[in-house]
Amino acid sequence: MMNNFLTLFIAAFVFISCAKEKDPIIGNPGLAAQGEWSIPLNRILDGGPGKDGIPALDEPIFVSPQEATYLDDDELVIGHSSAQESKAYSHLVMNWHEIANDWFGQEPVAVIYCPLTGTATGWHRKLNNQVTTFGVSGLLYNANVIPYDRNTDSNWSQLTLECVNGELIGTRPEMVNLLETSWSTWKTFFPDTEVLSTETGFDRSYGVYPYGSYRTSEGLIFQVKDSDDRLHPKERVHSIISGDYVKAYRFSNFPETAAGIILDNVEGQNVVVIGSQTQNFIVSFFEKQINDEVLTFSLPSDDLYTNGNFTSSVILTDQFGNNWNAFGYAVTGPNEGDQLTPTMGIMGYWFPWTSFYTTVDIYGEQ
Repeated sequence: MMNNFLTLFIAAFVFISCAKEKDPIIGNPGLAAQGEWSIPLNRILDGGPGKDGIPALDEPIFVSPQEATYLDDDELVIGHSSAQESKAYSHLVMNWHEIANDWFGQEPVAVIYCPLTGTATGWHRKLNNQVTTFGVSGLLYNANVIPYDRNTDSNWSQLTLECVNGELIGTRPEMVNLLETSWSTWKTFFPDTEVLSTETGFDRSYGVYPYGSYRTSEGLIFQVKDSDDRLHPKERVHSIISGDYVKAYRFSNFPETAAGIILDNVEGQNVVVIGSQTQNFIVSFFEKQINDEVLTFSLPSDDLYTNGNFTSSVILTDQFGNNWNAFGYAVTGPNEGDQLTPTMGIMGYWFPWTSFYTTVDIYGEQ
């Protein structure tokens, strides 16, 4: 059964990969029958497996770090942490499912990962005061996943961050802050975490990457609106979105053997960006004031930051003695419980951003 699925899956991609060499965009003539779309129909492609052909996880099961023997330390995970719990969703599983309909405490949340653009977002699942679940439509816009919500059958674009077709067209999801990093770093930050199990109820080869050499090659399977050769198309960057503007931060913007802090301005708003090459993460927050004084950030003390690596979730300290973790919570200090406001920052491959946003700058480049 698995071999048949994989054969059909790969065959679909080979077909579309060959077809994309031709000039015309392969559209889907049935899309107009679904009503108004806020994105160009000729940029929407059929991904191959069909609606729900890539099955979302509706009842994800989690295990302890000790039980997650399928994960090597350098494998990437997408995670969320709050005072109540920490959860990690590995790329190895999400490559095959793309959406996990889950709960963070009492909040219904969808974790959405597009393996073709390498982008992960968290969305609240309460729309129009009703809890819904999201599924994989089988459609792509500029190579990026188009989820649909099952209450209204409306289609959404992950990277335009809005509903693009259906009853809820124009609606924007309420975002949930996520962190993408290596499994080893996530475990260091959040040792009490749960991690997504491979016991999904589906027969998939979770140790096998389903897209061959795609992660490292320059080639794309699906056409995109614009290409930009300033960076390798699959380089992972942290992109801060502000309206129709994006600013991308590279791992090479940070020291090779230590963490770094960047103070920057994005469309008139001051931001702090923290990253580490060795621990494989980049996060960003807006400037914050306490008692009318702008916080001045530095790396934490030696007991929390040793030999260029963070030894807990604390990644910043300030002049008041607050220690802030990777999700922007003050975990100790006089303002314990306060939170920094996260930017609209998304980790992902470099190539999709210029197809979705009018202006895309790279930090450090004129």
